[in-house]
Amino acid sequence: MKKNKKFAKIQKPIYYIFGIIILLLIAVFIFSNTYLVKLVEKEINSHVNQNPNSLYKVVFEDLNIGITDRSITLKNISISPRNFAIDSLNAGKIKTLIQSQIELFQIKGVRILEYLKNKDIQIRKIKVKGVETIYLINPEVKAPEHKTSLPSQNIFSKDFTGATIRSIDIKDVTLKVSDNKDIDKPWFEIDSLSFVIKDVVFDKKTIERKLPVSFSNFKLNTRNFSYKSLKYYDISTSEVSFNMEDSSIVLDNFIFKPKYSKAIYNKKLKYENDLFSISTEKIKLNGLSLNDIIFNNVFRLNSIEILKPDIEISRDKNLPDKPYKYKPLIASLIKKIPVTLSVDSLLIIDGKLAYKEKQHLTSNHGEVHFDPLNITAYNITNDPERLEKDHYLDLYLSGKLMGEGNLDVEISFNLIRHDDYFTAKGKLGTIPGIAFNKMTKNLLLVEIKMGDIHSAEFNFSANDKVSQGEMQIIYENLKVEIFKTNKDNKESKFMTFVANKTIRKKNLLDDPKYRTGIIYFERNKNKALPNYLWKSIQTGLISVIAPVAQNKQQKEINKKKIKDSKNKKPIKKKDKRKN
Repeated sequence: MKKNKKFAKIQKPIYYIFGIIILLLIAVFIFSNTYLVKLVEKEINSHVNQNPNSLYKVVFEDLNIGITDRSITLKNISISPRNFAIDSLNAGKIKTLIQSQIELFQIKGVRILEYLKNKDIQIRKIKVKGVETIYLINPEVKAPEHKTSLPSQNIFSKDFTGATIRSIDIKDVTLKVSDNKDIDKPWFEIDSLSFVIKDVVFDKKTIERKLPVSFSNFKLNTRNFSYKSLKYYDISTSEVSFNMEDSSIVLDNFIFKPKYSKAIYNKKLKYENDLFSISTEKIKLNGLSLNDIIFNNVFRLNSIEILKPDIEISRDKNLPDKPYKYKPLIASLIKKIPVTLSVDSLLIIDGKLAYKEKQHLTSNHGEVHFDPLNITAYNITNDPERLEKDHYLDLYLSGKLMGEGNLDVEISFNLIRHDDYFTAKGKLGTIPGIAFNKMTKNLLLVEIKMGDIHSAEFNFSANDKVSQGEMQIIYENLKVEIFKTNKDNKESKFMTFVANKTIRKKNLLDDPKYRTGIIYFERNKNKALPNYLWKSIQTGLISVIAPVAQNKQQKEINKKKIKDSKNKKPIKKKDKRKN
């Protein structure tokens, strides 16, 4: 009993001592936390707001230091341009500014004491959430007269040495790019952007680069993307993702759509022009190197895959022609690309393409369409080293013309010749003549009443000036009807009678009058490649179906062929006995 009383007497002071120690530790913790908060806050402010040349002011509402997990948390951060910076932007002295609101900025695993001692930042993870950023542009400023600093250089002081960050996780970012005089109507907008970056280094060396950091891996994802600064079109996607590990970019539901209807679009134009409408299920870019793009100005890709594109092109020929402007062909277009381009392959899978044209003859559009359409292209490049190994861009097209006839086309472009030389060959399977009425009836006022096309093949070579080759088309039972816009039935019947007497109703291989078509077309350099291809094939068709309508060069080529065939001497059979 005496021992218990003695222990009880000793126990009370021990409890008091432990209690005092715990209270002291709590007090030290509170004091050190408060002291560190003030010290870190002072350090942060000294780095972000003390640069006299800074265009920006940084303010935050709450700063919390976590001693146990070595964390720093800032809430409700505002990065805003200073008044003189806004005045400079509006006056055209600078071209761009940013303003940003950040809900949460958290640093975990930071070595605070080492930072306070050496100003060297080492961080395990940075987490950012709820970012709203507006990128302001003065479109009247064409180019800066002198080298301008990047935004990061305008935020940090000269004492900043750098940072090494193992992981950066940024979520829920909204980014808008706007005219400085009309902020509420952004040209470019991204919603719900999120990305993760690994092993980031940010220091005085990287800050001078176009991209002021280096990193080992980068993943990006955003739900909605829109770009509205084009004059006649809007661009949008439902989701964009990028993964640096497999070097792929995926765009879901990419849409390139007109801002206006066809009627309004044509009223806004001075001259005839194509109106495009494009939607795709998915676009995937494989094997993309960010480092090559950012640091070497080189755009390299293993492949581009475009899944289920739906493309409509329409043109109103009632408008006047554009003033002459030379349109280069594929090889010259690739040569003019200002960066080094190297794409192994382009694949368009299970697509649709419709070309619609309206002329003064009728109020309806003529139409040519392909459904389905598949295209593969190889060796799309202007890289001199690659062109030494392979001179050609090869393109293969397959699909159903007018949704009925199987069509296969091969085009090979020589990328090193200066005359844009290329070859083209193709084959069309069985298709009824009436399938072309969507085109001929509204564009030519010619309706094909009957006719069976068994096959057609073309093969020609071309350069920037002229195309030459041959056309084989096998058909029978061709009959047409001609319409007149003034609805004069007598004149229409007469024209129909003349047309059916003029055209060749059949062209069969076993017929003594079987005819090979001559392709010869002098290029209109005010028109692009599709027009050149179609006009070349058209000359071959006309020379078979309506030879009276051949051009002068075709007739001369035909005469020469007939003359050559007559002058050919028969090949003498060898006498086997003399061997």
